[in-house]
Amino acid sequence: MTVKRRSQEYARAIYELALETWMKQLNLLSEALAQTPSLRQALSDRAATPATLRERLEEAVAEPLSPQVVNFVLLLGQDGQLGQLDEILMDLDRLVRHGPQVRIAEVTSATPLAPTEEESLRDLLTRRFGSDLEFRFSTDPKLLGGIRVRVGDQVIDGTIAGRLESLRDRLAA
Repeated sequence: MTVKRRSQEYARAIYELALETWMKQLNLLSEALAQTPSLRQALSDRAATPATLRERLEEAVAEPLSPQVVNFVLLLGQDGQLGQLDEILMDLDRLVRHGPQVRIAEVTSATPLAPTEEESLRDLLTRRFGSDLEFRFSTDPKLLGGIRVRVGDQVIDGTIAGRLESLRDRLAA
């Protein structure tokens, strides 16, 4: 097993463990809300104090809830969004199983880019491909000059080495 593969497996395990508590507790709350309509009404009551709402949550669920989960559910209730809890759980489950869908923009240049050049590329690529990009900048002197960008299976090759290879292919044809 490669070092990269092992680090990905460790990261995945940590990711799943971190979300496991949330999933379990939110599922318990979802069941409690389905079984106790008055709980949903109480959590949506803007006049109720946070302490009262916390008590109601603790009464409704047999297991202790983490403060973060309680705060999240109270926020949903205050915003009138408790009805979205099941949809949130489905999206969270998908994230746990498949991970976040972040696309990587690999930018390779012959020499290190200046911070202003990196920022300009970030802006340009974000406009072209969307805001869900994660950027990785690297250098490869074999490129001779210019940059190469890979986002998924799309490659934009503006390198001197790429142009020379293209010219060589055209001359050979």
